[in-house]
Amino acid sequence: MNVFKYSALTLLVAFSACKKQPQVTWVSSTNDNVWVEKTYNPSEENTATNLSITIDTQNQEQEVTGFGGCFNELGWDALAMVTPEEKQQILNDLFSQETGCKFNVCRMPIGANDYAVDWYSHNETAEDFAMSNFSIDRDKKRLIPYIKEAQKINPEIEVWASPWCPPSWMKHSKHYACKSNPEFNDLPEEWSSTEELVSRFITEPKYFEAYALYFSKFVQAYTEEGGLILVQYMFRTNIIRLKISRHVFGTLKI
Repeated sequence: MNVFKYSALTLLVAFSACKKQPQVTWVSSTNDNVWVEKTYNPSEENTATNLSITIDTQNQEQEVTGFGGCFNELGWDALAMVTPEEKQQILNDLFSQETGCKFNVCRMPIGANDYAVDWYSHNETAEDFAMSNFSIDRDKKRLIPYIKEAQKINPEIEVWASPWCPPSWMKHSKHYACKSNPEFNDLPEEWSSTEELVSRFITEPKYFEAYALYFSKFVQAYTEEGGLILVQYMFRTNIIRLKISRHVFGTLKI
């Protein structure tokens, strides 16, 4: 068994060796203060004297599948605002397995999320239980090109999809928002509550079946685009898995 023990003295020596390292710099933004550059000096010493760390390399407790982010419409629009060279550099910085952040597991929304240009679902035709009007045409303008550009850099990237909201006509409120906020949406205040959010979905069999069909059509449509998502990465939320999965037809795995 390979066991390594590190004393406080060893750690302090290691920390002191960082003194000549350059400062770590990053940029952050808020609504009121944008593009703020901050720095951190990693050479600050830890003065603790009673540290004891044991590393057992033969006893693996947890495996990290990977790291990543979410493909968003606004992210693709932001990339369109820089030069082609800068755009490629940003994509390399995110997805390159050699020189970048090595993003290899990423999420994408089914319909709109917080960083969509505006609200949409793949079928806003009320009571279209047969999903005759289902379409991913909007995704072909932003999300699909974004994913394909990432795949050019890392063909092995895994993408899993999940919804932020069902089509609005499947909810009692007929609105995408979960909470009223005049600054961001026009949902009436009476629809804001502390109840579990799933209660706003119309829990009738025909709505569950339609929502399952909605997901199935999504998988089929993305398969036709080159298999951009992995089916086994659908429905990561327990609510969706328990309420919807039994209605999904065919060989779709949950």
